[in-house]
Amino acid sequence: MTDTYEVEIDLPHDRDRVWRALTDPKEMQTWFCEHAEVDLDAGRYDFWGRFTPGVPGREDGYRKIVDLEPGRLLRFAWPWRGGDSIVTIPLDGDTRLNVVHEGVPARATPMEHVPSHLWMGALGNLRSVLDTGHPGPRFDWSWPHHGGFEAEADIRAPRAAVWRAPVDEGWLHPEAPLRDRRAPMTKTSRGTSGCTSACRSSRSLPTSASLWHGSVIRRRRC
Repeated sequence: MTDTYEVEIDLPHDRDRVWRALTDPKEMQTWFCEHAEVDLDAGRYDFWGRFTPGVPGREDGYRKIVDLEPGRLLRFAWPWRGGDSIVTIPLDGDTRLNVVHEGVPARATPMEHVPSHLWMGALGNLRSVLDTGHPGPRFDWSWPHHGGFEAEADIRAPRAAVWRAPVDEGWLHPEAPLRDRRAPMTKTSRGTSGCTSACRSSRSLPTSASLWHGSVIRRRRC
């Protein structure tokens, strides 16, 4: 039994700019992975390091491109939890990026991470890089994944709006509607939980929305 995960995000940027961020190794390293080597002509889309689940080394970072339409479609194979998963990234117009990660083996336990955890953070960072030139917090998969986490961010929003987002509007829930909430002033909001710091950052963010604002997350079982 396998699962399919789908994550969408609005990216109000030129298609060529988004494609460059998806396929240029130096740009990939700002929002997606620690290391990358890409050769579209040779069908290679390699990435590895501590920002990739499993923390693969260079020898395990090979990803074969199985379908390519420059500027429109990228599809590559990704060995995941002993299975042969496929990631499909089509570009829809100039405003919507869709990631479909299929063929993912079902989790043995509810505690195991799933691709949507990775893609929500990665696409949020992609938009942040495109919007501001800076990524948001990046999850370090080399840290022990237990005991909680600590995160810090500078959020451009009134204090009351920052409080409402997780408490009243429920954006922490994966089924919650996510939307852009522009605000005219800047405040700093800090939050700490647990004792293991796998993700820490302090950035000036353009909106008061979560890192995944404008995104839609779906899961299908096959």
